[in-house]
Amino acid sequence: MADLKKDTEDIRQIVDSLARGKMILATPIHLGGKEMTELSYDFKKITGWEFAEIADKNGKADGTLSAKQAIALFGLAAVKATEGVNETDLTDLQRNLGIEDGVMAERIALAFFNASSRTGIVRLSIS
Repeated sequence: MADLKKDTEDIRQIVDSLARGKMILATPIHLGGKEMTELSYDFKKITGWEFAEIADKNGKADGTLSAKQAIALFGLAAVKATEGVNETDLTDLQRNLGIEDGVMAERIALAFFNASSRTGIVRLSIS
């Protein structure tokens, strides 16, 4: 049981380190009337309901994230954390993100949500 608690704490630290940060853009984009060269992101600002809406609207519903879902979730995390950008800029962000930045956004989102899933499974108590 002590090992399980330690594993949970280790995974929680990984999740916390992946939850927020900044991504320097390979290709700047225009959002909120400004040229953006970097985006902040914070997945912990996304609600469970927002997660469900993106998951339902963008394809797969098998417990994994598609590329479209991952980029949509990264976009939401970015508009919630980037100064001068708001949720009305979300569609522009998703559609105008360059390919290199889109791949990186997908990877960041997948890393966070995969680690989050692991902590959720470990926290479950089945009687």
